[in-house]
Amino acid sequence: MQQGIERRFQVKLSLEPRPMDVYVLTAPNGQSPAIKDAEGDFGGGGVSFGTLSFSLPGFDDVPPTEESFRARYPTQESWRKAMVSPPSIAGITVSNGTMEAFCRALEEGLDRPVVDETGLSGTYDIELRGDPASHDSVFDRVKNELGLELTAGRREVPVLVVRRNGS
Repeated sequence: MQQGIERRFQVKLSLEPRPMDVYVLTAPNGQSPAIKDAEGDFGGGGVSFGTLSFSLPGFDDVPPTEESFRARYPTQESWRKAMVSPPSIAGITVSNGTMEAFCRALEEGLDRPVVDETGLSGTYDIELRGDPASHDSVFDRVKNELGLELTAGRREVPVLVVRRNGS
């Protein structure tokens, strides 16, 4: 598929490491009892959210159209940076999934990539519960419910780079 895209658009695609701000997920005490080994490999896994909520600056009290929203926030990064309050992740459930899948789910509600440095390499059933009445941050809940640490850091992250042929 990559070769077809490169030929069609006359570009070269590559993943290149770039230093960036990330969140780092670690398991300081190894696998906690809340991170259960998946019962069996049934050919796939799943990730689901209870609720993911955030707010953006208003559009003069008028609901935005798809066009006005895309004009103001043309990229996912642009609307993530514009969030008025940090996102709230009410819950994440991972069934027969890896820690990498859990990290990707966390990324959906955070403002930067999440790097897996837990050292946990199996497939797991994980549930990060969401209690709307709770004022605990996702960082506190990850620690208290799952025994994992989610901290800010800086790491080299592979980024898709697109170059014109001959550049």
